[in-house]
Amino acid sequence: MSEKLIKSEDKPTLKKTIKNPVTIKTSSTVKKPKGKQGNHSKNRGKGPKPGTGGRPKIELDIKKLETLCAMQCTQAEIESVLNMNRETINQRVIESEKMTFPNFYKLKRKYGKASLRRQIWLKANSDDPKNNNIAIFLSKNYLGMSDRIDKTVIKERAKSNNQKRLEKLTNEEIQAEIDKLKGAGNADSN
Repeated sequence: MSEKLIKSEDKPTLKKTIKNPVTIKTSSTVKKPKGKQGNHSKNRGKGPKPGTGGRPKIELDIKKLETLCAMQCTQAEIESVLNMNRETINQRVIESEKMTFPNFYKLKRKYGKASLRRQIWLKANSDDPKNNNIAIFLSKNYLGMSDRIDKTVIKERAKSNNQKRLEKLTNEEIQAEIDKLKGAGNADSN
């Protein structure tokens, strides 16, 4: 680009000259398309007001969603039951609950786990042993429980029980217990 100083009667101006000028067509040289293609320009700005057009808004039943989360349904199962995609569910939860769907999902799943623990507790305290199998299955799978025996708890209970028993014994009874243990130890070594 080169610059030239042009003097006019009033004041000097700087004019830029371009080596490869591009010609620009004006509106008088551009032909307007005929038929349907040209008619859309007449309707610009006259469409439906924002928020009034398009598909109707899908409403979300929050109580149903809470129940599905508490039942430990997967997010894919929830989408299928509600007939909504994850993004729509997320938008509706944000609008109504002021939190994202993943956070809502985690929170309501915890309520389901607490309810399961409550049911197991009630069944354990009742005299009716019916239907305990499903509670046991769910507690193992969702609450991380197992049938393993915790040896440290048993040892602590045994120590506690032995200590209480020993506190009640007299010195002579304690010495007799020691002698029994010594005698059993010698018999095992033979």
